[in-house]
Amino acid sequence: MAHVNFVVLTSARTGSTWLMDRLNRQPGVKAYGELFLNHARLTPAIAGLADGKRFVEFHGSPTFTRPPRVFSYLNDLYGPAQIVGFKLMYKQLQTYPEILAYLAVHRVRVIHLTRRNLLDVVVSEELAKLTGVSHAVAESSSAIPMVQIDTGTIVSRLTRLKEKPIQVRKLIRMFTYPMLEVTYEALLESDDEFERILEYLNLGDSHREVGSNLAKRGVRSHRESIANYDEVQRRLDSTPFSHMLR
Repeated sequence: MAHVNFVVLTSARTGSTWLMDRLNRQPGVKAYGELFLNHARLTPAIAGLADGKRFVEFHGSPTFTRPPRVFSYLNDLYGPAQIVGFKLMYKQLQTYPEILAYLAVHRVRVIHLTRRNLLDVVVSEELAKLTGVSHAVAESSSAIPMVQIDTGTIVSRLTRLKEKPIQVRKLIRMFTYPMLEVTYEALLESDDEFERILEYLNLGDSHREVGSNLAKRGVRSHRESIANYDEVQRRLDSTPFSHMLR
């Protein structure tokens, strides 16, 4: 079966690193992290492949010559005769819009990863700020602290988180990419969602290793994870986000 290339298009705190780690464990798949971060890699990747040099490590920050350099970089990345993919954040797509043209021309398959519960995203963001750590390694015994959420900005924050995937989805459909919508919650619920991704990448008959080196930290209830839970509950009452409290 012909191999396909892919990109995981997403935003922060959606479980994308965990997904890339799982994909990288599949035979014949090379799954990289964020290759369009605007700084050189300083530490080894916590999950997925760590040997991929980022765009800036090859080309720096060109201006007028950037689009052809981006095309050349992606040609080299997707050159091997195997399934290759990387993680692309919304902000990076905004910085490098020429990536859209490349994906369209080369029919790169887009996995659009989102999160249903946007309050979980906020909790995860605050936890990363508080601890200085974005991800936890499996079997870590470190205690997870509670977070404080600013009730004055929470509704506008959740609104922005809700609107961004909608805007990106419309943009992708304008360019008629092959696109698969995936949610973090569905990936957690069962392995069926991961199986669906493998089918999308023509890996339906491959050996399936579905484990990961990363632990999932967002499994506690919001009352257990939000220090000012009662204030947040009152603020979200009668808003479209009240159902996200769990």
